[in-house]
Amino acid sequence: MTYNKRTKSLYMPYSKC
Repeated sequence: MTYNKRTKSLYMPYSKC
């Protein structure tokens, strides 16, 4: 997983959500 700083949530690299 990659940490999305913009939404402060974890998401899978292939997932846009």
